[in-house]
Amino acid sequence: MAVPITSSCDYLAVLPSRVGPLASAPISPPLDLSKHTHTHRSPRCPVPLFSAVSRIDLFLLSLSLSLSFHAQALPSWTQTQAILPCPFLFSLTEACFRSGGRRTGAGFIGRNLVVYLVENNLADVIRVVDKAILQTAYLTARQQAAFEKVDFQQGNLTRDATIQKAFARDGGAFDFVFNCAGLTTYGQAPEVYQESVFDLSVKCARAAAQSGCRRFIELSTAQVYAADKKASAEDGKVKPWTALAEKKLAVENELKAIDGLDYCIVRPANVYGVSDRQGLMPRLITAAVYKKLGETMKFLWSDKLCINTVHVSDVAAALWTIAERGVKGEVYNLADKANSTQGSVADLLAQLFGIEVGFVGSTLSNMARLNMSAVVETSNEKHMEPWSRMCVDADIGNTPLTPYLDKELLYNNSLAVDGSKIEALGFEYKHPAPTLDLLRDAVEAEIELKNFPTGYLV
Repeated sequence: MAVPITSSCDYLAVLPSRVGPLASAPISPPLDLSKHTHTHRSPRCPVPLFSAVSRIDLFLLSLSLSLSFHAQALPSWTQTQAILPCPFLFSLTEACFRSGGRRTGAGFIGRNLVVYLVENNLADVIRVVDKAILQTAYLTARQQAAFEKVDFQQGNLTRDATIQKAFARDGGAFDFVFNCAGLTTYGQAPEVYQESVFDLSVKCARAAAQSGCRRFIELSTAQVYAADKKASAEDGKVKPWTALAEKKLAVENELKAIDGLDYCIVRPANVYGVSDRQGLMPRLITAAVYKKLGETMKFLWSDKLCINTVHVSDVAAALWTIAERGVKGEVYNLADKANSTQGSVADLLAQLFGIEVGFVGSTLSNMARLNMSAVVETSNEKHMEPWSRMCVDADIGNTPLTPYLDKELLYNNSLAVDGSKIEALGFEYKHPAPTLDLLRDAVEAEIELKNFPTGYLV
């Protein structure tokens, strides 16, 4: 049995948070501190080696990953294959220091999916395709160990030749394709999203159908739902509130028109965890900045604003569950039981960093909305400079982490998601709510990689 995973990536993170404090948001581009220090980090992540163990292959496009599944794991399947495209938000190469991030097989969600598959012995052969190289991907030791068992292909999935090579294999078609590829940076021109989100995803889906794969899993975003206070189920009103989400919804609709394609769609809430770049990590970075400044960290709008969450390890497990047991053509939300809000996340930040937090409120926030561009510029200036100093003081030359934010994330858009439908497939959320320990794990992983300065956690 074979399962391919497709992804094309510039960025490692998960889905970005929709509304952040005046200090939190994903970077575009990530921060290059090399010009501020004489110390330069050398790459420490080895290129993963191909390891074929038996009969099932998993393929990742863009960091294309090919895994062979054990027969005992899927006793009813024989010599089946699948392609799994996996998105990432973190730039793996020099793209880390340019504008424009893409989700790929070695990015935030993709790398965690690889870890899940390898550690649970679900696949013996893994092929990963990514436009960047792994030496600059900031893999943790655990992730490096998993990637040593994959077949890595470097290539840009916006190119037809890369897609053709990614899906090619002597053993026949892949079983599953998880499409996590696509641009994830906010505030880009429409034509950029057209090429790096819509065109890329549709091309991968068509290639999956033509190859005869069992199932194509499209990783979309819960930002396609209308920004209502009531949690959106899979049949809820769709009204994308970011340009990225508009193109992801267009991809979802286009999949219906592809002949012979067995597909499922996954819409996660804010994804967080180890290797996060755009979920809760910008808030964590900003909280450290405010500890450095000795000031209160204040958020736009109120503590009631929903920013629902899901841990990346649950996302990885859910993707596999949907590949095996999902219903053809169905949509599945992913959101934990916490109903996370700005207030609940801010409380965790206050405890984790020992800072004061607060909220600007509706009146001042609505005034800010009248000139959001100026608000964003002021906010970025306030947070980027001290973050740069903090990194230089910690002898950090380059880091993919940043408090930079785009104005799309600052509006009063609620992300409330009902993630219960997938539980009918036998899936269980192992992390029902963000906790201090889970957020600490994410920060300490970056400290270990010398991406986050020490001394700010309580």
